[in-house]
Amino acid sequence: MKQTRVLLLALFLTVVTTVFAQGEEPVALKYNFSEGTVNDFVMTVKGNVKVEISSNGKKIGNESAAEIESRFDYRHEVVESDDETGLSTIEITYGPAYMNTILNGQIIPNPDVPFIEGKTAVLVVNSKGEVESYTLPEEMPASLGAADFSRIFVKFPDKPLRIGEAWIADSESTTPGRNEQVLTHTVSRAEYTFVGREVKAGRQCARVRLNSKSDSSITSNDPALDLSGKVGSVVTGELLFDLDTGYPVCSETHTNINNRMETLAVTENGPEDGKSRIVTDMQTYLYTVIDLSDGLQEEIK
Repeated sequence: MKQTRVLLLALFLTVVTTVFAQGEEPVALKYNFSEGTVNDFVMTVKGNVKVEISSNGKKIGNESAAEIESRFDYRHEVVESDDETGLSTIEITYGPAYMNTILNGQIIPNPDVPFIEGKTAVLVVNSKGEVESYTLPEEMPASLGAADFSRIFVKFPDKPLRIGEAWIADSESTTPGRNEQVLTHTVSRAEYTFVGREVKAGRQCARVRLNSKSDSSITSNDPALDLSGKVGSVVTGELLFDLDTGYPVCSETHTNINNRMETLAVTENGPEDGKSRIVTDMQTYLYTVIDLSDGLQEEIK
């Protein structure tokens, strides 16, 4: 009898939730890149990384671990919007930033990151949020030159959504490395679920749950470079989108990355041919929060 009551209660709650969701007006997510629109953001990242190296199947040393912390302040400004072509030009200008690795209690700053303060990237985006082209700031350091802005905006579904409805975004790409000796082929799938409305910083927003998975294979197109790798990542979290502009107001995500790289290297203790297969396994976890700010900061306090 008790089990029957529990089942009936669960059924009742399911029916009530469904009826409530159906009673909500559907939400149409779309972008409105109005010329002159300015949004300021702050992004913080905390996480950790673990690395293990082996040679010819034998572990080298102990597993090393470090913590990661970073912060980036930046501004999005729509500087031009063409109604005829549906294209908008967006400038992303960076404020102060830092990225630190904490190893054995010692803070090791990335010396390249502060360089981006005051620098501007330029994107050309269509009305669906697809990036047609982008230009990185000139003279970017090598460690920052691989930044990819091609999927900075979420591609929304063509139809309005009710609470609980989802849409899928699949993508596949092959991109060359900075020196074009290495190719990375990536296949990804992201599922977005509309979970409700809420007000954030005076803006009517749609809350969307994200579940994303991607797999990449890394190969060398240079016969002299024996290098290969595989990268798998899973991203989960929630995002808030402004219902008037489509802009992401804030987000909170968890990212898990498994990275394995293999290369053939010359080593003193290798086989008779003097070469050893070196395998590097890296596991990374990142907790990322992006939120609106009151403007670009002059310095990070």
